This record gives sequence, structure tokens and C-alpha cells, in this order.
Amino acid sequence: MSVLGNFVKLEPERPKRLKLTRPRIEERIIHDPKTGMTKVVRALVFDCIEEDGRPVSKTFSTLSEKLARMLLAIWERRTKDYIYVEIIWYPRDFATEYEVRVLE
Repeated sequence: MSVLGNFVKLEPERPKRLKLTRPRIEERIIHDPKTGMTKVVRALVFDCIEEDGRPVSKTFSTLSEKLARMLLAIWERRTKDYIYVEIIWYPRDFATEYEVRVLE
């Protein structure tokens, strides 16, 4: 468990309920573990105001194009200033899948 808890962390095959707001694209410098090189990537970033039913002040970000497209589509259809979703992460190397369900 993180001491500071500034970021939301998905756990493999475990549902995570998040209330997300303020989406934005940020550039990040990352170290690619497969190539050993550093590179600049774009991440979709949200402020997380609720995690698993508890109020929080955290950041949720993803580098996954699949997950980013799903979340932005939900964001575009929202009726409030946030989206409330449940995300399940199925890590499968390059075939990673995400299940996203709108709550509320």
C-alpha cells in the first residue's frame, strides 16, 4: 500500500469504482522496459474525487489508447461534472483488456 496515496492504482482483475473529473492530456517521459529507452508519451489524466466509495483527492491516468477512448466517450455523454465508472483491468501484455461500466 502506498504511503502517500496520490494516484489511483488498478489491480489485476479487481473492480475499481472511480468518480472522475477534469480530463486532460499530459505529456510524460517514461522508461520503456522492453526497449530500455526513454520516450515522451501522452497520457489521459483525470482528477479522482471518489475511490471505491470513499472521498479522495487523487490522480488517475492511463497510457492505454483503448481505455482512454472508452473513458472519453463516457465523458462526452455525461450529464454531471464527473463520470462514475467501474474499471476492471485484465493484463495480457500487448493484449491487455479493460472492462468499463458506467455507474449511477
